[in-house]
Amino acid sequence: MRYLQKDFLQRTLVVFLLQLTLFFGSAFGFTGAIQAHATPAITPEANKYQTNQTTNQANIDLKNAQYEAEKSAERLKNNDEPFQEKIADQLNLNEPLPEDTKKFFRQLKGEEGVYDAETVNH
Repeated sequence: MRYLQKDFLQRTLVVFLLQLTLFFGSAFGFTGAIQAHATPAITPEANKYQTNQTTNQANIDLKNAQYEAEKSAERLKNNDEPFQEKIADQLNLNEPLPEDTKKFFRQLKGEEGVYDAETVNH
């Protein structure tokens, strides 16, 4: 009987320590996987082929933005009427302001109180 208790205690302790080791190992990144590390280029010829992807993508995005800005500026310079009408239609500039918006502007100017009778009574 004593032998079974001692064996059970040893197995429990081993399992507990194994779980503890695995938990802390995974928490701190000790997974046992070997990670590959690239060495820097040794020869000058190899250095020619190395690029910085982030910088290249940023340059492409910058060129695209510059192109779009130049294209938009050219449209505005030429007074491209359909372009201006399209913007006015998309922004609903041809429609009158809603009454609530007019009321908001009057409140900002101080011409009208912020609270009306309906708001105070509720």
